[in-house]
Amino acid sequence: MATNRSFHKRYRFVYSRVEEVASLAEVEHPLIREIARDYPVPFIDFASFADVPAGMGLGTSSAFTAATSLNLAAYTDKSIDLRIWLTTAARSRLTALASLSASRISMRSASADTTLFTSIAMGL
Repeated sequence: MATNRSFHKRYRFVYSRVEEVASLAEVEHPLIREIARDYPVPFIDFASFADVPAGMGLGTSSAFTAATSLNLAAYTDKSIDLRIWLTTAARSRLTALASLSASRISMRSASADTTLFTSIAMGL
């Protein structure tokens, strides 16, 4: 993943698609939209370079959630409290999943991921 300041007054998110939007509320990718809300930044260019296709049941969305959150935390120089970070990641994931139709996600996988994030956070 890479994040840089945008010289245009727009956000640009590159993953399997390219989104260029004027506000974070316009971002279509649910995980990016929810995570970016936690790290308010001026206009950025964000790119994800992944080689595992989504929907393979390999935890790609959990890995994407973690990597995106850590990437934006580093970009904003936000110090990371692991308990807060895990709780935020779990909330972002749940909020994003709520916006997807049940036919597009594995609820068992989503529930397991969220339980893992929450359990780790509570155990710290």
